[in-house]
Amino acid sequence: MTIDLAQFKNAEAWEYGDACRQAYWSRFGTTTDAAFFGPTNGALSPWPGHAENFCPVFLPDSTIIATSGMSSPWDPDGWDEYGDTGEGLEYYLDSPRLAGAGMEEIHQSWELALIMSVVSHFAGQDYRPTFDFYDCLTLRTRPVEALEDWVDDEGLLCLLLGAASGVREDRIEMFGDPEAVRLIALTPIHPDEMEWARRNDDRGALGRVLTASPYRNQIRPDRPSLLPELEASVS
Repeated sequence: MTIDLAQFKNAEAWEYGDACRQAYWSRFGTTTDAAFFGPTNGALSPWPGHAENFCPVFLPDSTIIATSGMSSPWDPDGWDEYGDTGEGLEYYLDSPRLAGAGMEEIHQSWELALIMSVVSHFAGQDYRPTFDFYDCLTLRTRPVEALEDWVDDEGLLCLLLGAASGVREDRIEMFGDPEAVRLIALTPIHPDEMEWARRNDDRGALGRVLTASPYRNQIRPDRPSLLPELEASVS
């Protein structure tokens, strides 16, 4: 869905991006104007626009928590002339466990804490070219209790960033550019999957196998390792 740029003025630069992001997510679920603020929200935030918003999207069988602001303009002056989309990224996670959850439950959830923690590693670092080149990245981070069986030998949780959803396009259109904003999913992976990706230097293959699986890129604590499928993909 294309948002009419002409209805926005320079003083409304961030509202244009918000409208584009909300229009995208509204195609797949129910959105709300309410959002959770990140830990450094405000003048010292490394996010474009300094507004760290984490917004829920309510789907029939899951809840998505998505950032809204990483693709806001760095500079509101001239934003409509140059198509400033900040980092050109937004991050999200998709949790079936949170299907039907209310705002307070989401606020107290480990999923919200996890995405806030992970995004803090990437905000302000201009990772769009890296994701475009490698497709997917891996990250090890502090564990969460719900995924304690997934930690590696050093007690860290392994994540894949960037696996496609498989059920919707992973881009948000802005300034008439359908590729303007790339959506980056956060998905826990098993330690043996992480080791395979490192050994083969192919995070993209792991993303493709994950997307093609019945579990897609959702957070599914019951998901078995996809190592057999990964090995078969290169045999």
